[in-house]
Amino acid sequence: MGNVYNFDIYIRIFAIFLSIDNDDTVLMWHRRFAVISGDIDRLRILIQISGEVPSCHHLHHAVMFDAMEITKFLLSVGCDVNAADLQKRTALMEAVKYGRTKICEILLQHNADVNARDINNSTALHEAALSGETEICTMLLDHGAMLNAEDKRGITPLYSAVMGKHPETVRFLLRLGADPMPQPNNSTMLSIVTSSSAIAYAEVRAFLEGQGNVFR
Repeated sequence: MGNVYNFDIYIRIFAIFLSIDNDDTVLMWHRRFAVISGDIDRLRILIQISGEVPSCHHLHHAVMFDAMEITKFLLSVGCDVNAADLQKRTALMEAVKYGRTKICEILLQHNADVNARDINNSTALHEAALSGETEICTMLLDHGAMLNAEDKRGITPLYSAVMGKHPETVRFLLRLGADPMPQPNNSTMLSIVTSSSAIAYAEVRAFLEGQGNVFR
């Protein structure tokens, strides 16, 4: 019971500080703190009180705090696995960002869209490659992720791995057939990646040289 009272006091102080007098907003913060604390019983009661399915923000917070059981619970009560925030980022993108491999598995089991695009037209695979999360890259590709998807700047997951300075991930994506050749209008992309990671970029050059095809 101590945790319950602590949360009540904390949220009341928070509401006063922000001059919040809307019951729905206070209830939202109760749900959010229940998510962060991993308190499923409390969260279940709060959902029953409100009669509403939790928003994507609650799912994103569960992912951020690596709350696997809360994530499962939110999905079980109807939380939309593909709901996006204002930056058009989904829970799967956040799970990849924080390296939550187990939670990525759970989200994919609930039909998370591996090819959803954020505000920059990036996918979860871009995020995984940029972070050098080769295991997560494998998982995403096994679920249909587009290997050569381009973001707004024309950056592909392969070149995200180059920019993130992850030679192992670069080699992995090349072995799977990632296109090492830039599109004709991607001179800007090339200048970005060639200056960001000489070691990782060398993997691409070595691959191309092996094919007798090098771009400059």
